Amino acid sequence: LVFLHHNRADRFEFKKGRIHLPEISNDEKMERENNLPWLVFDALVVILSWAFSSVSVIRAFRILRALRLINKVQTMKNVVRALMSVMPKMGMVAFLLSILFLVFGISFTLLFRDLYEDGYNTNDYFSRIDSTMLTLFQIMTFDSWHKIARECMAKYTYAWIAFLIWVIITGFVVMNLIIAIICESLVKMNEEKLDAFAGHGIDREDSEKSLFSSETAEVEFKLTQIEDLVDEILMDQTELLHTVDGLKEVIKDILENPPSKQKKSTLLKMFS
Repeated sequence: LVFLHHNRADRFEFKKGRIHLPEISNDEKMERENNLPWLVFDALVVILSWAFSSVSVIRAFRILRALRLINKVQTMKNVVRALMSVMPKMGMVAFLLSILFLVFGISFTLLFRDLYEDGYNTNDYFSRIDSTMLTLFQIMTFDSWHKIARECMAKYTYAWIAFLIWVIITGFVVMNLIIAIICESLVKMNEEKLDAFAGHGIDREDSEKSLFSSETAEVEFKLTQIEDLVDEILMDQTELLHTVDGLKEVIKDILENPPSKQKKSTLLKMFS
């Protein structure tokens, strides 16, 4: 049904013995362009669900169609737009993090690969480089990393230095760098909205003090539009009052000095 609606199959009109489509408007054209990616996404999800119907996990991906709500909620749309805008920077951070994983993975494997065989580690953390990288990811997320470090320190007392360096570089520096990049993108997006509002006559300093989010910025902009509309209404009301006062004077003058029959007939001809 969505596919038929996108191709305007529900807009056929029958006039003068012919079937034709009405002319597309600019708003409808923009709506079609915005909905086209989601239409392709819906089609892929449904086709994959049918193609792999024997695999129950694939059918669960149909829940991803709920992501269309992102296009309806402005706040979610802003967050997704901010995440998409920082993808190049996030890619560079991921590249840097992969190099760190490779270097420290090789180092930890060479240093601590015999600890499991010697009985110092309760689990096989560092015997192979893939196991070492998984352990390093666990340490980066601060998941019981102190237990792993103390097991290694039971044989190598200097092992805490390697663990501490890895935790500081990845757990504190890299993770906070990722958060800073995302926050910078959101702040930049908010700055662009403030500049747009400043172009409509809103003081930037007052906007920065009063606007804490994009939603409040939109409310401020709407209030400014309402104030302008109220000012126009008051000006029209003032002109109307002046017109009424003028009519009062005319009526008063007519009542005090009644016109002659000739003037009455002339006025009746003018208003008839």
